[in-house]
Amino acid sequence: MAVALLFVHASAHAAEPRADDVERAEAKAIEAKAFFKGGLYPQAANSYMQGFAISHNSATLYNAARAYEEGKLYAEAIALFEQYLQLADVPPDGKRDARDRIAADRVQLRAASAKAAGKKPNSDAGKAGSGAAPPQTPSKPERGGVTERCGKVAQVMVHAGPRPSFINFGKRFPKQEFAALLSGVVRDQLVKTHGDLAKAFEGKAVCVKGKVDSADGKERVIVAGAASVWLQGAPAK
Repeated sequence: MAVALLFVHASAHAAEPRADDVERAEAKAIEAKAFFKGGLYPQAANSYMQGFAISHNSATLYNAARAYEEGKLYAEAIALFEQYLQLADVPPDGKRDARDRIAADRVQLRAASAKAAGKKPNSDAGKAGSGAAPPQTPSKPERGGVTERCGKVAQVMVHAGPRPSFINFGKRFPKQEFAALLSGVVRDQLVKTHGDLAKAFEGKAVCVKGKVDSADGKERVIVAGAASVWLQGAPAK
């Protein structure tokens, strides 16, 4: 499969970086390109994000999103493209491109969710008409749609920079029952309100609201904003 070229947008209004920062950012870019060329897309995204933390160059964040996209990690790609759109130095054509990619990635997420959702009905098809009661699904979210889930938080995984953070419910990663994905923007909003997110949420009953997808067989709720995360029993905002 041909490797898609990464787009690079100039950062005309970026502050002049220090020489050592330039060298470190360039080293991360070289590392990321090597990972990307080798098909190691999550590793490439991680290296690009490390470079972005140094350079704050919008092109680097864009490239991280593209690496996630190539790795079919569409939720992570969407989170970074949405953060990219909020940067001040992104030109109009860059914003159009990012919005188009977000729309295409959401289509991919819906398709993957529909495919995953279709497996369980098929496995239960033989039970239809047998007199057995239909499976109870009121608490299960409809994949690809917006849902509200509540549960006990076992772990909060906070990552710095643009990398998505996660709230794991029921059990700690990788045995979580389901997880909430927080973009860097949502994470920062929650930190402003709650401070240390681990102290604020771990061991407590928390509700989240957002679109549902899955990764590695685990359901995830993609949280759109800080108002979509609240302590159970407190009114949703």
